Amino acid sequence: ACSSGTQTQTCTDTNNCGTTTGRPPLTQSCSVDTTAPVVSSLAFTTSVNTAQITFATSEPAISVVEYGPTTVLGTRLTSSLLTTVHGVTLDNLAPATTYQVRVTVTDAAGNVASAPAFSLTTLPATPPPDAMPPVLTGVAVIEVTPTAATVTFSTNEPAVGSVAFGPTAQYGTTVSGPA
Repeated sequence: ACSSGTQTQTCTDTNNCGTTTGRPPLTQSCSVDTTAPVVSSLAFTTSVNTAQITFATSEPAISVVEYGPTTVLGTRLTSSLLTTVHGVTLDNLAPATTYQVRVTVTDAAGNVASAPAFSLTTLPATPPPDAMPPVLTGVAVIEVTPTAATVTFSTNEPAVGSVAFGPTAQYGTTVSGPA
C-alpha cells in the first residue's frame, strides 16, 4: 500500500519474484490519491411510490443515498460497486410526499464527497373513478307558457343534465346542458 509517497514490497513465493534468498525488500515511490470523486449529472424521476436517482462520478466510487421525509433522513441505501455510473431506486414511498435526499460517494482510496442535498416529491395517487351517479334535487317547473317551460334542478356534483319532453309519454325532444 502506498503511504507517504513510498511503498515497500517484500518478495515471497506468492508474488513470483523468484528466489527470496538474500533479496532485500523493494521500495519504490508512489502517489497517494487524496482527491475526492466529483458527483455530476445528478437527476431523478418520480412516480406515485418510487423515485429513480442517477448520477455520475469522476472516478470509480461506491455510493450511499440517504433519504427521508425530513432533513433527519432515516433510510440509507448503499452500493458497494466501484463504478462511475450510478443508479438507485427508492421504493415504498408515500404518494404526494416530499423527501429530502443526500448522495455521498467514496473512492477506492477512501476519499469522500457529498453532492448538495436536494428534495423530490412523489406523484399523487390517482383517485378511483367516480362510480356513483349524481344526486338530483330541487326539480321544479317554472315559467310555463304556451310555447315554453323552464325546468330547474340541482346535483351534488358537476354533471350534464338533460330534460326530455314532448306531447306524449314517448317525449320526442331532449335538451341537454350543464346541471
